[in-house]
Amino acid sequence: MFIADPELNWTNNWLGFNGYGATTLIHELGHSIGLSHPGAYNFAPGIPLSYLGLAEYAQDSEQYSIMSYWAPAETGAQILDFSTFLFGNAQTPMLHDIYVAQSIYGADPTTRAGDTIYGFNSTAGRDAFDFSSNAFPNVSIYDAGGNDTIDLSGFNASVFLDLHDGAFSSGAQAAPTAAVVNANRAALTALTDGAQVFAPLTQAQIDNTINIRSGNHAIFIQGDTGVAGVRATAYDNLSIAYGTVIENGIGGSQRDVLWGNEVANRLEGRGGNDVLNGFEGADTLVGGAGNDLFVLSVVESGDKVMDFQTGLDDIDLRGTGIDMTWIGGAAFSGVAGQVRFASDVLSVDINGDGVADMIASVLGDDLVASDVLIL
Repeated sequence: MFIADPELNWTNNWLGFNGYGATTLIHELGHSIGLSHPGAYNFAPGIPLSYLGLAEYAQDSEQYSIMSYWAPAETGAQILDFSTFLFGNAQTPMLHDIYVAQSIYGADPTTRAGDTIYGFNSTAGRDAFDFSSNAFPNVSIYDAGGNDTIDLSGFNASVFLDLHDGAFSSGAQAAPTAAVVNANRAALTALTDGAQVFAPLTQAQIDNTINIRSGNHAIFIQGDTGVAGVRATAYDNLSIAYGTVIENGIGGSQRDVLWGNEVANRLEGRGGNDVLNGFEGADTLVGGAGNDLFVLSVVESGDKVMDFQTGLDDIDLRGTGIDMTWIGGAAFSGVAGQVRFASDVLSVDINGDGVADMIASVLGDDLVASDVLIL
């Protein structure tokens, strides 16, 4: 199969991560199993193609489908391969592709049915899911079972990881130096036999682009999560297929937001001032280094905070939407919303019946009033 596009002068050799050639191969294989373009459009000479003119539903872009003609940016995703400073393409079948293929053929129950790690320290057996080599991923993950982990520990830029199925996450490596970027751009120029020339960039140009894009991503992520300062180098570049359950998440060295799902999750912030929220399920939260925020937003029992540091970390109960009062180690007195801490156990009497309705283990330092954020 020849996959160069003479209209664009792309080379048939462009088969690396984020390369047009690799994306085209997966796109055409999608056609071979019955997947169509998301809309009634097709390439032909002289026919104008645009998202605004031809997309038939809002999510018609490579963010959702590798079968789409439109860039991820059309639907809000921001994906730049900072190793070359070129826009990234879909690297796997994406969220809607997996859904449609499974609607036709059923979900394969054998695909990575055991315990699997995606990201760093990957055991997935696919290069696209190994972020030690694919530093600027644009992927969707389908997993059939096991106790699974998305490990973003090798990223030295901020990440937002959401383990809910059908959700998008944001994270990639920081940009390399100008010398590395320009060597990669020169190699791509050589691949095209000079048909396309990727001019060298200065370090100032690279730094300026990083600052603008990561600043914009921080604004987008704050809009999604309410958390400021998460300067990711990609936005909405990772997704989890509908029906896929990923149990565990690991952050990187910077300020991260990690969200669990409806099952028992283990979330590890590692470095940076992280925000961890397990949501439903009996979750285990490990902040690691930095000033971390452990969010307990669901009225339930069974969550564990493993490494609380008083004066540095905080417990946030405000997401419950319930007015509360801190009573320290005193016993409940029949007043609704009382919060107490004793013997490594944080408990809340929601309705004032003297019985704890919300219980979490908090290991490490003992809690004081200033450690707990309440309405």
